[in-house]
Amino acid sequence: MGVGVTGTGSSTNTNEASATAATAITALITTATVFAAPVHALPPPGSKGVSTGEAGAGMLITANSTVPSTTCPSARLLAMGNWLRSPRVRLNKLRVFWVAVPVLVGPLFNSALDSQTSAGKLVGLVFLWIAWGIGLVGVLTPRPAGLTALRIIAPALLVVAIISAASCPAPADWKIIIGLIGALAVVGLVTDPTFARTAVNGVAYGDESRYPLRTPPGLFFGPVPLARAVAVIGLVSGPWALAANNYALAVVGFVVGIPLALGAARILHTLSRRWLVLVPAGVVLVDSLTIADPVLMVRRHIRVVRKVPGTATVSAGTLDLRLGASWGTIRVELDGETDLVRTRRGESKTLRPHSLVVAINGRRALLTDLPHRRITVA
Repeated sequence: MGVGVTGTGSSTNTNEASATAATAITALITTATVFAAPVHALPPPGSKGVSTGEAGAGMLITANSTVPSTTCPSARLLAMGNWLRSPRVRLNKLRVFWVAVPVLVGPLFNSALDSQTSAGKLVGLVFLWIAWGIGLVGVLTPRPAGLTALRIIAPALLVVAIISAASCPAPADWKIIIGLIGALAVVGLVTDPTFARTAVNGVAYGDESRYPLRTPPGLFFGPVPLARAVAVIGLVSGPWALAANNYALAVVGFVVGIPLALGAARILHTLSRRWLVLVPAGVVLVDSLTIADPVLMVRRHIRVVRKVPGTATVSAGTLDLRLGASWGTIRVELDGETDLVRTRRGESKTLRPHSLVVAINGRRALLTDLPHRRITVA
């Protein structure tokens, strides 16, 4: 990405350039780590802290807390582990790694682009820097659009890193090792449920808390990777073909590829806008994949919300809206007075279920938040 040292310069120049890059990135990382997490990533109203995860010691860490000092080594390690799993720290880890992407992965990309023509190298660098800039905005100001963009960019970054590594003559080069580790780390942090929850709450209104619905496995392992590939290839094929003086392919890339890329991105963005919302009046379900319109389940019509195993049998009268997802399953039991328009295979049907089942990210935080909104949890 333009930060690697190439050419035949002396080792002194190389060391000086590396030191300069390290100094610059250290300053950027220091800046990134002081960013406060958005308010929606902090404890829900009325609670005393934030849950440290789906499973763990159950310790609560407040938004401004530090690792407590203690004379017991095991307690200190436990506190440190809980602190590292807190939403703010997890979000800032993503920010730090993304800021460091040009240093971690840039030299690897530079080596791969050296074999391209000057025009091809320019196009590659422009796309890489634009992608990095979009991702930087996405991690510093999390929103659903940024979540969608990073879910496309981060896997593409890993694929490009793998292709670049395969094209390098020295398989054990430090640039390959650091580049692949950096790309893998970024992909792992982007898929962290904490980032998804922070992003969807970036567009929350007033006193509401949003919890993303889990992506169905049937989409995650099939259509989603395909849509990401279409989005990336469709966007870069035209300019890349133009740089290679292949004008016929460039026309196809611009005329066909860009509309396909935009369509694929729009479909992927639908997955970033599926959520369960806690509002003052009750609970709202927003999921264009399963219901025609958002449904408000008024508090007085909600009997109880239960944590249930993902493999539990769905009883009669229960509407299963998980689309195959199982982790993070909850059941919302109703009194039968809530109308819901179910969409399936292009058909709509009005239902009045006694309960519904969904799979969400952040189940433990949701169950902690519900009692503060006067909704019974069992």
